[in-house]
Amino acid sequence: MDSESRKATPQAAQKATQADPRAEVVANILKQLDLDGNGKTSHKEALAFIAGNIKYLSELAREIAHAARCIAPSPHAQSIAHYADVIEYSAGNNAVLITAILEDKSKDKTLIVKDVLKVMK
Repeated sequence: MDSESRKATPQAAQKATQADPRAEVVANILKQLDLDGNGKTSHKEALAFIAGNIKYLSELAREIAHAARCIAPSPHAQSIAHYADVIEYSAGNNAVLITAILEDKSKDKTLIVKDVLKVMK
């Protein structure tokens, strides 16, 4: 893969589609991720989108857990609620971590703990 096909531009998408028909689907996704409208999708834009999706999944898991607890006190419903809690916890942590990485402007990437704590506030 050459460097031109690694860029999220219409020309790169057309070139990649010739090599792989699935590239058009990827190009459409990247077009949706072009948050600043410059015709290219950066890693930062893609990660911001991923963080948003993960945060949404965390919120959805919270709703599933709540609904499962309200349905019935059955062991099965409680298991579903527990699994949803685990998903909420993991997804929430991942969203916070990605957001902290995106907001980190320092050159020293080892200081992420402070950034994560800042995002969690």
